[in-house]
Amino acid sequence: MEIETIIFLHGMVGNKNAFKKEIEKLKDQYLCIAYDFYDPNDLAVEGVLSLDLLVEQLYSKYVKAGIEQAHLCTLSFGSIVAMAFANKYPNMVTSMTFVGGYLSTFAIS
Repeated sequence: MEIETIIFLHGMVGNKNAFKKEIEKLKDQYLCIAYDFYDPNDLAVEGVLSLDLLVEQLYSKYVKAGIEQAHLCTLSFGSIVAMAFANKYPNMVTSMTFVGGYLSTFAIS
């Protein structure tokens, strides 16, 4: 059986460390991935970041890790990226969990 993947998406002013405790707790049961939206080494950014760019950044994480499907766990603004990603790549999302902010009252799976 393949290990399931959880990708953690931080809020607008956060970074990948926002889910440090959760990753520590889940790392033996899931492949846990967290990354910084604003890493200049990860994005070819000229000017302002866009939602499309953040969606493609997430897609590149899937491709780089060879992931076909993942759970998305988001904090605040990360929920916007997750929803846009799920709209564009619905077969790549197993479930989504929204913590705080924009979409925290919804559960989609």
